[in-house]
Amino acid sequence: MKSKKTTLIEQADLLRDEALENRLLTSRYQQLDRALEKYEEVARLDPDDPEIEWRCVATKFLSAGKSETLLTAAKDAARALLDKVCEITTPTALHSKAICLQILGDFEGAADSYSELSAQPVSDPKRLAQKRFLARSLLEASGEPRDRLDSAFPPLRLVVFSGHLPPRADMNCLRLIEKELKDLGATVGVASAAAGADLLFLDAFHRQIGTSHIILPWSRDTFRDTSIRPFEADGQPPVWGPLFDSALTSSKSVREIGEMAGTESRIGWQYLMEVSAGIAVKIARESFLDIVPLALWNGKEGGPGGTSAFCEFWQNELKIKPRIISYDASEEKTATTASTPRSSHRAQEPILQQSVKSMLFTDVVGFSRLPERAVPAFIEKFLQKISEVIGASAHAPQSVNTWGDALYAVFDFVQDAGLFALELNEAVERHAEEWEAAGLGRLQIRTGLHSGPVFLHHDPIVRRLGYSGAHVNRAARIEPVALEGHIFASEEFAALASITPACGFTCDYEGPHELAKKYPGEHHLYSLRRDRSADLLPLAEAIHEQYCRKERARGETPDTNPSMVPWAALPQSLQTANLAQAEDIPHKLRKLGYEIVDAGGLPPSQVTLDTDTIEKLAEGEHDRWMAEKERGGWKYAPFPDKPNLLHNLLIPYDQLPEEEKQKDRDVLFNIPVLLETVGYRIAPIEHSPI
Repeated sequence: MKSKKTTLIEQADLLRDEALENRLLTSRYQQLDRALEKYEEVARLDPDDPEIEWRCVATKFLSAGKSETLLTAAKDAARALLDKVCEITTPTALHSKAICLQILGDFEGAADSYSELSAQPVSDPKRLAQKRFLARSLLEASGEPRDRLDSAFPPLRLVVFSGHLPPRADMNCLRLIEKELKDLGATVGVASAAAGADLLFLDAFHRQIGTSHIILPWSRDTFRDTSIRPFEADGQPPVWGPLFDSALTSSKSVREIGEMAGTESRIGWQYLMEVSAGIAVKIARESFLDIVPLALWNGKEGGPGGTSAFCEFWQNELKIKPRIISYDASEEKTATTASTPRSSHRAQEPILQQSVKSMLFTDVVGFSRLPERAVPAFIEKFLQKISEVIGASAHAPQSVNTWGDALYAVFDFVQDAGLFALELNEAVERHAEEWEAAGLGRLQIRTGLHSGPVFLHHDPIVRRLGYSGAHVNRAARIEPVALEGHIFASEEFAALASITPACGFTCDYEGPHELAKKYPGEHHLYSLRRDRSADLLPLAEAIHEQYCRKERARGETPDTNPSMVPWAALPQSLQTANLAQAEDIPHKLRKLGYEIVDAGGLPPSQVTLDTDTIEKLAEGEHDRWMAEKERGGWKYAPFPDKPNLLHNLLIPYDQLPEEEKQKDRDVLFNIPVLLETVGYRIAPIEHSPI
């Protein structure tokens, strides 16, 4: 069991790293403040822990914004820590020294310390990449270019590779790849393992002591038959087979994406390319590595999912320009598929066709234990509620079917599948008391999600559209291994979600699992949770609308109060202020002993607010507002002067006029109303927040 100290550090590190990727500054500062609170609590538990000292100093500086007071405090803390570690050469001391020198503006000294740290034998790439990420963030906070100190670190890159099979895959191709890898200095590689360029890349990569992840479209044995053996020269010793075996042995992981409808499937190859890209993006994000798409390519257009498609996808869809290793060749082979005659395309085509869909399977836990007399209530209460969720959802499935207590749904897009799964789970939990009152007990569901190529066809039995294929079977086998009340998704689903901008949910790795009914292979599964940052905007809009209603009740109009305009017409500065207030609501709730939950819970109106608590939190709300202003460069003056960033209310809470204090109290009283407006539920925190 983790200690309280370890838990606090992990929570704070996560808050800090998420904050540093947050483009909304007010929200970022609030997250950093919470991270600092946790670091400082650890410092009180263990005041001599050197790993905590640099975390506190760095976070103080990152959260200071333009506030002279906060910047001065951060720099004073940096000087104190620098005096403490200046003569020590341990990795932690070197890192502390580099951070302090950065904060104090000595970037050359910081570069020397980072260089010395990078040369330490214990400095593994992932830890260095985390330190570089923090160094870049400190530079950004200082107004310096983010890459100013990159030269003090080794190249920390992930290379995702694609390449043709040249007609003569000779030593020249290998030398070209080796030279490019040496220039890149990559530490992690992602590629397939087909005969030709893929295996040359992996061979060169492993000899340069890199960590690779291999992604295959199907099982190793089938891949050997389709993409290795056909390219061995007749009468010559095998070349590609031994390289394939060596690559499998040397790689950190080998992922078998799964079934495809044959090597001539255009959709299948595109799916493989996109899933591979998503996996590469996830690995790079989790490891703080820069990602570099690399291709061995002659510049000619190829088939679906080939090298030309790879370059186009990374350039146009993911906005990352690939690096190209050029070579001359008069003719091309492919290590993945034989050439397929092109058929003429007409406007009319049969309904039987293949496309990538996302599948959802849901099962009601304990349904088989319900007595027969409960079945009518299950149909009238539970299934009717599911129908209402589908009817009201903006992410409803394109196709849905049921049998007994099971639900099977198909979606065009991974985002819709994930958000609908969350809506469904939340609805089931939210109506828990209703199920119990109907004699159904406390019903829960478990859900499985997967994305892959399936066949759309006319089902001749039920005489309607259907979806079939091996990937439907895979989705069905995930649901039984999901935890009760949880949503589990395949790695393919999570990979496609990772390259879907603002999808509204996060996929957390749950580890390798065996699927139900002895489904072959080991599968990496993820659990879904709602990304609350995606809901900030409606909450901020609700805050603004509530403000407008109050102003109208006071007799104000847009003519007398220019802020009483629709959200879209609100000045950016006021939108930002509302977003900052919205971001702080979950933090205030935790201080009241509650948290927002995805499913179940209580109506926010049940939050109890006693006078002492309100006064304490109102003071905290004023402090939050002051910090926001000070970080933006505002200063106190007896009279407000907006153009010169002067404000008369930048004073302690106890010095505020009573009417201003009441405004801060009103923010607290309004929280339950705002949460209910957006449709949130809350639950008491089981243990005191740490």
